[in-house]
Amino acid sequence: MTLNFVAGGTLAGSGASGLGGKSSVCRTSAPTRTGLRVRTLAEAKETLSVKEKADIGALGGIDDLFEARELLGGLFGQGDLKKWNQQKLSVRPVSVAELKMNARLDADSLGLTQKNTIDLKLASFVVIGGSSILAVLCQAIFSGDLAYFSSYLIGGISIAFLAIGSTVPGVLTALITTISANLRPDFKERLLLHEAGHFLAGYLCGVPVKKYDVNPITTGVTIFGGRFLTEDVAQGRIGRDDVNALSVVALAGPVAEVLKYGQAEGGMADLKLLQNVIVRTKPPLLPKEQQDQTRWGALMAYTVLKKYSAEYENLVKAMKANKSVPECIKAIEQA
Repeated sequence: MTLNFVAGGTLAGSGASGLGGKSSVCRTSAPTRTGLRVRTLAEAKETLSVKEKADIGALGGIDDLFEARELLGGLFGQGDLKKWNQQKLSVRPVSVAELKMNARLDADSLGLTQKNTIDLKLASFVVIGGSSILAVLCQAIFSGDLAYFSSYLIGGISIAFLAIGSTVPGVLTALITTISANLRPDFKERLLLHEAGHFLAGYLCGVPVKKYDVNPITTGVTIFGGRFLTEDVAQGRIGRDDVNALSVVALAGPVAEVLKYGQAEGGMADLKLLQNVIVRTKPPLLPKEQQDQTRWGALMAYTVLKKYSAEYENLVKAMKANKSVPECIKAIEQA
């Protein structure tokens, strides 16, 4: 259950419509002596091209952040979209007590503590403990070379388990996830609700969603990143507006789980992504400000999901039916 970035465009800068820079489409030429602005034939064709693709369905063929935001902003401007980037964000200090009292959220319920490594610990206990017991039973049941061979073979299972967990933990995590998805009836729904939280918060906060996946192995919501990820994040020059929006988007996933189940299980990866962004904010955030930023993001995510509950329910239904991103946006708008 993660929030991801994808190459294409940039999320740097800020503006009235949220994240990203200023539009570079449909610029006019320099003023004439009469003070009127005129457009060249090329610019007129460029404008016509934008109008021709001014349909939400065109979002599926866009890879660049600027183009995605230009399209959504244009559709909002002409009245086709009503809710794109409409959540106003104004960060303020939020205490642990306020977060707990107003939203019943804390580190434990959001899945941000070590309590949520229980699946891995349980798997380790079962594999190591089970293989040890089987090895002893083989020694008692069989005799001679067969007893030694079988016990060593079974004992090798725990060694292989530990080796995979320490070198390629992703493989082990995928295996545990697959088992959980088949044994736990609520697991797939958790994934769906979690990713829908990311999606809705991104749309309302002006962070375009490129794609989503609710498959237990490859689950995640991917937003446009591009140079924002490779340059701005790496060089530590992320603006406060960017951090504010991403704080809400990142924590909306685990908050969505809490609203349904009272406890999130997929918050740790989202928190790590958010921390990676927060520590590169320019101007830098002090340690206390970083904590306030995270708590405020959780509170705002709670506010967004409660305020737009009808939109969220529509989005969950659309994502459950594996609708395209444009179709999911329509589901949000139709609520």
